[in-house]
Amino acid sequence: MRKSESRVVMSEIFNELDLFLTEHFQTEENLFDSLPYSAAAGHKEEHRNFTRKVHRFKAEFEEEKIGLAVDVMNFMCDWVVNHIKNIDREYADIFTGQRPGGYLGGPADTWNH
Repeated sequence: MRKSESRVVMSEIFNELDLFLTEHFQTEENLFDSLPYSAAAGHKEEHRNFTRKVHRFKAEFEEEKIGLAVDVMNFMCDWVVNHIKNIDREYADIFTGQRPGGYLGGPADTWNH
C-alpha cells in the first residue's frame, strides 16, 4: 500500500471511530441515566476525554506527526485495560441486575461488556 493510500485508509478509520464513539457512548450514557449509577457523571467525563483524545490524534495524523502510531496504540491499550475492564465493570452489575434476564434479554450472567 502506498503512503497516499494508507493515509486515506487511516483517515477513514478515524472518521468511522468518531461515528462509532458518538453512537456507543450515547447509548451507554442513556443506560446510565436509567440506572441508579452514582458514578455516571464521572464516567461520562471519561467518555468526553476519550473523544477529545481521538480528535487530537486525528489532528496529529493530519499534521503527519512522527511516532503517532505508537501513541495511539499505547492509548488504546490503556483504554481497554483501565476503562473497559475496570470502569465499565462498575456499572455492569447494576445494569444486568436491573432488568429481568439482563440487558440482552438472556441470562444476566452471560452478558460481557
